[in-house]
Amino acid sequence: MKNEKPSNIVEDERVFTTKEAAKYLGKSPRTLEGWRRNMGGPEYSKTGASKNAGVVYRKSKLDEYLDRYTYSSTSEYPK
Repeated sequence: MKNEKPSNIVEDERVFTTKEAAKYLGKSPRTLEGWRRNMGGPEYSKTGASKNAGVVYRKSKLDEYLDRYTYSSTSEYPK
């Protein structure tokens, strides 16, 4: 079984910049920057080890974040 990849690898998963992720979520880039500083919002990755390395968001992590905040009624909102 050559060329098999682990099942947890998403092949060719879309990666978003902060600006693209913000648009996808209907938020501003500044909102995502604030969430990162305050340890909130969707998970993100750094493109290197330095403090100034770029930030990217995997589409699957953005979708997971949206799923966590999906409601069918206002009575379901957390109190």
